[in-house]
Amino acid sequence: MVDLPEYPHRLVVTEGPRNGISPADIAAPYAMFARAMDNLADTVLPAAIEQAEARGAEAVTIGPDGQPQITEMATLGVLGQAAQRGARAKYFADLQTKTGEDYLQLRQKYQDEPARFDVAAKAYNREIVSKQDPVLRPAVSTALDKLRMGHFTDLFEKRFAVDQANAKTALETQLNTVSDNLVALARRGGVESGEYLAQAENAKAILGELGKTPRWGYGPAVVEDRLRRLEDRGRAAAVLSSVDATYDHVGPHEALRQAETAIFDPSLRMDEAERQSRFNLVKAHVAARKSEATEDIREIRALAEPTITALRDGVDLEADGDLLRQRMLSLGDTIGAARITYAMEYGRGRRGQFSIPTSEWQRGSLGDVPKVPALATARMGFGQELQDPAVKARLAALTQAEVGGQGPAAQQAFIETIMNRAAARGQTLAQTMIGDYFPAVTHQRTAQFVSDPNIAARYDGAVSAALAGSNVGKFATGNASGTVRFNGGPGVAAHGGERFGIEGPDQEWARRMGADIVGSGPDRPSSPLPASAQGQQEGIAAGGLPASQIAGLRQWAGTTFDGMMADAKKSVGKWHIGDEDVAFLSGRIFPFLDEKRKRQAVEFLADAERTDALLDLSPDARQVLRNSLEQAAAGGNHAARAALLDDEERFATLQRMEQETPLLRGVRAGWIKPPPPVPWQGSDDQVAAAMQAHARAAMLVTNQLRRPVPAFEGEDLRSLAGALDMADTSGKVRILGALATLPPGVREATFGKLHETGAKGAVLAFAGGLAKDAPDVAAGIVRGRDALAAEPRFVPQKESEAQAFTEALDTTLPASAFSIGHRTDEREAYAIMRAAVRARYADLSAGAGDASGVLKRERLERAVEEVTGGTVRHNGATILAPKRGMDQSAFDNILLGLTDTDLAGARTTSGKPVTAQYLRDSATLESFAPGRYFVRLNRNAESPQYAAGDDGRPFVLRLDDKQPPATRAWGMPPSSPAIPWTQSNFGREPSSWPGGGR
Repeated sequence: MVDLPEYPHRLVVTEGPRNGISPADIAAPYAMFARAMDNLADTVLPAAIEQAEARGAEAVTIGPDGQPQITEMATLGVLGQAAQRGARAKYFADLQTKTGEDYLQLRQKYQDEPARFDVAAKAYNREIVSKQDPVLRPAVSTALDKLRMGHFTDLFEKRFAVDQANAKTALETQLNTVSDNLVALARRGGVESGEYLAQAENAKAILGELGKTPRWGYGPAVVEDRLRRLEDRGRAAAVLSSVDATYDHVGPHEALRQAETAIFDPSLRMDEAERQSRFNLVKAHVAARKSEATEDIREIRALAEPTITALRDGVDLEADGDLLRQRMLSLGDTIGAARITYAMEYGRGRRGQFSIPTSEWQRGSLGDVPKVPALATARMGFGQELQDPAVKARLAALTQAEVGGQGPAAQQAFIETIMNRAAARGQTLAQTMIGDYFPAVTHQRTAQFVSDPNIAARYDGAVSAALAGSNVGKFATGNASGTVRFNGGPGVAAHGGERFGIEGPDQEWARRMGADIVGSGPDRPSSPLPASAQGQQEGIAAGGLPASQIAGLRQWAGTTFDGMMADAKKSVGKWHIGDEDVAFLSGRIFPFLDEKRKRQAVEFLADAERTDALLDLSPDARQVLRNSLEQAAAGGNHAARAALLDDEERFATLQRMEQETPLLRGVRAGWIKPPPPVPWQGSDDQVAAAMQAHARAAMLVTNQLRRPVPAFEGEDLRSLAGALDMADTSGKVRILGALATLPPGVREATFGKLHETGAKGAVLAFAGGLAKDAPDVAAGIVRGRDALAAEPRFVPQKESEAQAFTEALDTTLPASAFSIGHRTDEREAYAIMRAAVRARYADLSAGAGDASGVLKRERLERAVEEVTGGTVRHNGATILAPKRGMDQSAFDNILLGLTDTDLAGARTTSGKPVTAQYLRDSATLESFAPGRYFVRLNRNAESPQYAAGDDGRPFVLRLDDKQPPATRAWGMPPSSPAIPWTQSNFGREPSSWPGGGR
């Protein structure tokens, strides 16, 4: 064991070992932890507050009494305050929703009573506020007051606007009433009466009230304008009042004259436009009165017909006749009253009171007339020719066209004239009738009558009398109206306003027949008839009556005419003359008047002309009456000459109206009422109903003017063109389909009018012409036009392909197929058909989805075939087929069946007849219209020489009415058309070539 040393116990101060970490270093982690905790508090606290606000909002609802209900106690401190804020926000939002709904109910209940709404809203607000916590009451009260004031202000403004509108309406109603009163007072007593001036002051006061409220738009300028308009209405009404008075006491002519004088008085402060406007108003008013009177006259005349018939049959109904007569006079129908007088006198004759013409004369029959054996011999050969129904029908139709409305004597003389001229010149009746002696209009009207069997039968008696040698026309070989002369020969007779004479080259023939024309000057009547001859002529006009009955006729004519003149003085200026009136005057009264009364009759008719009475006449009747005036003027009657001079410009205007606006002419004449506009955007039923009205109107005017007229003109035509321009593809097809339902003739005339609107309208018109019988092709043309506008590549466009397309089209549809007049205008057939072919080609390309722009020849050939209806070849030239779908063999067979009769009247430039064989072997054809062709004599299409007709115009050969033989030469049946031909506007006469179908 080891003993350790022992140390003594003593206190020693020593320095222990030193450490390198300071207290600050030791405290640093704790400081960092403290800062981290502080940062954590800054991050968590806002989220906690937000959550507290949300919990507060969720914990609060509004009870049935409107007070808040809290389902969770709020946390103390900051989070508690946040919860309270959320609860209050939620409460206010819910309160606003609930009160908004309640306010809407209050508003609906008091929507027309803003004041009562305000009272009820205030009571509601007090109730809601009273249930709130005192701390919330100010805020809730303020919010509810704002809500109340917003609703109240809105209701008040709306009620104010309604009250203002009602007040304005009431004042304007009063103003309209006063305006109507002003018009009535002005028409009754002018614009200077006390009543009128008082009403004018009322109008000023009302306008003053309207001007007090700026929002009503009645500023000073407007008020002044309205006052001036009221004054204008009053003055216009005063003028119309004067017009009505003059119309009733004098007539429309004088009424218009006085109005014109008053309105265009230089002392009046009006510009020319305003003067013209007022005068147009007067003219429209007079026209309306005349239209009403014309309608009343038609009704009374229809009502009078049974009585007139009974009076003529001798029934003693003179009391009824007198009542009708007075009614007619009150309407201004002087002529109708004269017809009643005539029926009365005729009936008295039937009852034996004095000798009166027989019923045969009354019906217009000539009866037996003297015969000349030499004439019977000269005309003998015509009996055989008249066995041909076509010649017989043409003679009757020509007679009707020339003198159909001029009485039996003129008709008999005309038929004699045709036979005399044919005999004198060694011609057939057919040659004489189709020659150029008659104007083109006569040939056109003859063509209209030739198919009417009633016309042919009507003249059987006159034809028989002429073949037997009748001489009513005094050996005449020509007829004329007006101042037309007889080629150096004398005039020899006049009947019904038509003059008859011996043409200069025919005088020697007439002498051989027994005519005594020695000493007669050229174009003058031969020596005056002796008394016996004059009596004989009157006897012819009276149906071969004996002298005793002619004396009775003279007595009756004088009595009737004197009565008519007395009636005329009572209704001067209010003439209403119709077709039957013309026949009555010229055929019943005029021939038996003495010279003094004849002069009075001419003056009567002249005055009727000057007062526009003749505007309602058909062309036939108007010409008859003018012929009478012309005859009187030629005899030295100054009144008739003055009437004719006055009427030249008016009748020229009337004829222009008939050509340019025939429907307006029909409305003016009283033939139709204006048809309603077509609502192109309306339903199919609405369009169809309006179309029917237009079709009826057009047919009525067509029958009056004896030529097809379009169903649309003027504003209606512009509306149609505008509708087509605005419509889409289906709309265009729909409109064209509707137009295609129009009657034949009217349909073509309508498409012709559409054609005249321009190149675009011309193509649509062409498509419309196909719409009835080839609707798919028509629709394809319309679709193709629209397709080209959207994608031009549906037709070849590149230079090489476009050139190939044009060359192929030229080959398939050459220009030489058309007459030169149809090649040189973009609105003529050649350009239109080419445009239609392009459109159809584009439609087929669109259907195939082919926009490559590469020519497809099969597609082009199909388009040409469908658009044109097919082409055929003749003597090396391509032409359009006469009918759609006709093939070459059928066309050849038709040509083989032609005879020289089909080319009657066609001559070469040297005057030689063109024969059917020449047509087949040498001539070429050019398409003029569907199925109609010009006959080209040379082979130079650029400088064509056409066969001429008798009138000197290009001869037109019609083939669409020809049928190929039942079997072909080799025994095969002919092919039938695949597609029916449809009439289109193609064939409208180009400006460079007059003419039409034979």
